[in-house]
Amino acid sequence: MRTRAFIATVALTIVTAAPAQTLFIGAPAPKVEARHLVNTKIRSLDELRGRVILYEFFATWCGPSRATLPKLHQLLKSYGEKGFSVVGVTREALPQVDLWVRSNQTRIIVAVEPTGKSQQAYGFRATPSCALVGPEGKLLWTGHPNRLDNKLLERALLAVARRSSTRQRIEVVIALSKRHAAIRTAIAKGRLGDAWTALEAALAGLGRFAKERVELDEAVRRLRSALDLELKAAATAEERGRYADAIAALGLVAHHYRGRPEAVGAATRRDALIAKPEIAAEIEIGRTILKAIHLIEQNKKDEARRVLEQVVEGSNRGTREWVRATQLLKDL
Repeated sequence: MRTRAFIATVALTIVTAAPAQTLFIGAPAPKVEARHLVNTKIRSLDELRGRVILYEFFATWCGPSRATLPKLHQLLKSYGEKGFSVVGVTREALPQVDLWVRSNQTRIIVAVEPTGKSQQAYGFRATPSCALVGPEGKLLWTGHPNRLDNKLLERALLAVARRSSTRQRIEVVIALSKRHAAIRTAIAKGRLGDAWTALEAALAGLGRFAKERVELDEAVRRLRSALDLELKAAATAEERGRYADAIAALGLVAHHYRGRPEAVGAATRRDALIAKPEIAAEIEIGRTILKAIHLIEQNKKDEARRVLEQVVEGSNRGTREWVRATQLLKDL
């Protein structure tokens, strides 16, 4: 009997169970309440807000959990500096967790949550099981860590880059003195092209060694940095075939920086991408998936299922649209 029980336990551990309760992808992710944090200098998981977080629910005695460490370390190496964090969540005692961290020389943050409420909230029954949470705290994906699609992670990190760009703009507003209230207002309302032009006009009217020049030069530098971030995000998305993301990023540049040469270039590039037949088809599929999401939110699940099944049948297996539609069907 003991042998059978042991085999059953191992089988349950190796297979990542489906969530006991379905969490809607795109909904607010359950918060992980950690009693202790190990292998990090942060004092609260709230300090990771604004980053993309992969929560892995694991056990120190679990062989399959240990086997995922190379994958997690590779993800951290590739994306850690771009706003990505991995947090292991376990119910085990702190001394046991400390020993596991040292013996495995792991780089991941470990959250000790003895009650297991977080794992229950996500609906996971076995280890290892993962949840990917975006910078705004929304659930992006659940499953086994080895099945995480890097393209999905990169799209989430694009949002981190945009948030970084937004912070740059906020810093510009804070830096400018009250004498430039009109420029501050333009930046706050997203009229960055108008603000930039006004800054250049103000600089042109100042002497070379005027004290105010330092402040205005810094404001222009930060606007340039914000623009570079958005253009880089668009270029990265296009290089990796994420054309819908590239079009969205270029559209933001064209809108926020209108009146600037960079905005004209972004609009031209966006229109060229939209004109491609294969991209037009991708955009249409994206709109169809968005329609299905709205139907799910309205609790019209049968209608949403029919729409998603059409997307799956009409998309190439393994593409982003196919994966997204399949995941939504699974959640239904």
